[in-house]
Amino acid sequence: MQLVQASDYAIRAAVYLAERDSSSRKVSAQEIAEIQQIPLRFLLKIMGMLIKEGVVKSYRGPDGGYGLARRPEDITLLDIVEAIEGPVHFNRCTQAPELCNRGAAGYCKVHPVMKELDQEFKAVLNKYTLQDVAK
Repeated sequence: MQLVQASDYAIRAAVYLAERDSSSRKVSAQEIAEIQQIPLRFLLKIMGMLIKEGVVKSYRGPDGGYGLARRPEDITLLDIVEAIEGPVHFNRCTQAPELCNRGAAGYCKVHPVMKELDQEFKAVLNKYTLQDVAK
């Protein structure tokens, strides 16, 4: 499994906002794009997704820009990834047993391994906040 490029960019943009104390200083999309080397048009799309999920706020006007919608210690990497990709699962069967390709989630020998991978992956992403990463 590999996260999509948008998730990587979203994490980098959110960490940048956390580093800049965006609660008191709004950061322009242009600044984020240049410093983080993210294509501006792609960043604007990503920021829209983060706004929709309550991770980022946008501010209009000459002093406008972006800031975090919550404190950095209240936003996990899982929040950001799922804002971009939706619920993350290693395999369809870990999302819901009825999605197993073989209809065998209850007795499949691989299912417990996939379920553990799924839980561990989410646990690691949920363990780290923007504050942790921005330090």
